[in-house]
Amino acid sequence: PNAGLAEIATGMSFMGGNTSSYRASSSSSSSLQRPNSGSSSDDSSSSFSEPNCWTDYYIEEGYDVFLFNYSGYGRSFGNDFGSRVFSCCGFNSSAQKRSNGGVYKDGCMARIQRIFYSLFFGFKPTSESIKNDAVIVAKHIVNAIGVEHLVIHGESIGGMAAACAAKELCISTSGGTTTSCPTALSGGGGGELDEQRKKQPSLLFCDRTFCNLEAVAQRLVGSWTGNAIRLLTPLWNMDVAGDFLASNCAKIVANDAADSIIANTSSLKSGLSFAYEMKKGNSKGVGWILDAPLEYRMADWENVGVNDSKFVKSRSCHTQAPIWPADKHISPEEAFCFAACARRIGKLATTAKRNGVRRSHDSISSGADMDEEEGIEITAVEEGNGVSTISARSSLSMMQRIDQTGLIQMEAWNLLACCDGLCGSVLGTAVKDGFDSTVSWLCDLVTFGGQIVSNAAEKRLLQERKNDAPDVNVTDSGISVISSDFDLRPSDYAEDDDSEGVYPIPIPEVTEKLKRILDRLDEITSDGAINSKIEIKYCIGMLDYIVARLSSKTHVSRSAQSRLFGDVKDGTPIGSFLNLNCGHNNQYSAEEREKLTSLMNRACSDAHAV
Repeated sequence: PNAGLAEIATGMSFMGGNTSSYRASSSSSSSLQRPNSGSSSDDSSSSFSEPNCWTDYYIEEGYDVFLFNYSGYGRSFGNDFGSRVFSCCGFNSSAQKRSNGGVYKDGCMARIQRIFYSLFFGFKPTSESIKNDAVIVAKHIVNAIGVEHLVIHGESIGGMAAACAAKELCISTSGGTTTSCPTALSGGGGGELDEQRKKQPSLLFCDRTFCNLEAVAQRLVGSWTGNAIRLLTPLWNMDVAGDFLASNCAKIVANDAADSIIANTSSLKSGLSFAYEMKKGNSKGVGWILDAPLEYRMADWENVGVNDSKFVKSRSCHTQAPIWPADKHISPEEAFCFAACARRIGKLATTAKRNGVRRSHDSISSGADMDEEEGIEITAVEEGNGVSTISARSSLSMMQRIDQTGLIQMEAWNLLACCDGLCGSVLGTAVKDGFDSTVSWLCDLVTFGGQIVSNAAEKRLLQERKNDAPDVNVTDSGISVISSDFDLRPSDYAEDDDSEGVYPIPIPEVTEKLKRILDRLDEITSDGAINSKIEIKYCIGMLDYIVARLSSKTHVSRSAQSRLFGDVKDGTPIGSFLNLNCGHNNQYSAEEREKLTSLMNRACSDAHAV
């Protein structure tokens, strides 16, 4: 089910899916089953153009599709208890009439009757009813219809229903636990094991959904809504991340970091990464707005260094960043210290730029430097809470009026602001959104960034071995990561390109340039330079830790396994990450569909054994 305008009730587009040529090329079955590969011919697939909706896409790929309305929507009326109670008063509800093939009554009294029924007796959809609907439909498909492979796809709020359905199917096929659920990727077996495999999902696909509903409300409305929802709906369980983690099957988590509806910090991707990195797999309360330690908030308010607050003595600031392999995880204290340091560098750079602009304007208004080029463009800098979030070219007049320390601070911030997080967001965007967003950026990077790096390393190794040994497969244990594998910029990228677009800078390049900046600061004895060194040094240490961790053989192997569903057999699959750039309700690009198709085919292939 999709919340998009064109797919509100059925997931079917208003622009396709109803023509005769379309129906002729689709399968007559109406389930989530994928038919045998031989059932779709080249002639039928050629009749499709670009998919207008998910139904178009799945039919084109040879899947049968089962669609349903949640209870309380469309002609799904939900529990008819209220209708029976209402009938005792001598009235017939509109739901009863529709279910019996009747029609609405006209007139004022009939309208009042329907309003009264809906207000006091009508069925009200809840998170529990939505999830129960998905579970019932999924069990009906595997038990009554019978399928070879079941793909459960939930988009937006549908991700909550999809994750719950997959979890319940895994529990029902494993005798009450999810740790021993037979994976759909373990081909063969036969007999009872094979039948048991068919009754659990081959793939759970959570598409642009949230980790829990409270986290979404906090970002859209305010931090108070988290506890308000808990208070008003104490029996609702909206922990999508928990259900996703409990589903022991092949899983895909798709996310667009720039989603305008579900903030990146409240997305399922960020909820999973925070649970794994900070809470040892506990998903309770992930995605909620977090307050930074008081010393960092006070230092930010006083506009001083992270250790220099006059009102709160620094107790939790770590002057030493984590070191790999001694530190297997980033602690919350270390993460917030990194967030405070990055924010401080951003504020210093913004202050230096503002001072340069002010001095430049004052000089021009006083008649000085009138021989300089006129009309020099000063690129506007997007700012939030005093922190510049994008890199911008500065005019010659302005740059000449910034002291050496300010120029170095601006250079350091430009590097950090464009630092690639590998999961769709740069560090500058996270710093702008607050301390907890930077912490979430770190968790996403160390949890799912490894899948991006290992994939780039695998492609590089395959290309290197193509001529020497074209038949040799690159296994996850044989993948070695180098600095260039962190670079996701196009191959024709040129650093001196004058185009306005700014590509994210890979982490190894950021750390290398920051170390040079640190050496230059050692030669300056001003207070500003000394204070900047503390923050820059800590940021370098944290980014060095991330590079070392993502490059380690253990992490590379685990990331490669997760990306291709190889961790399902271990009973703790985190899921394959699919990075998107299509927004919340738009259709996938051709490249994104190609990646999705490859993952789905792998998950539904009996020939693949983990």
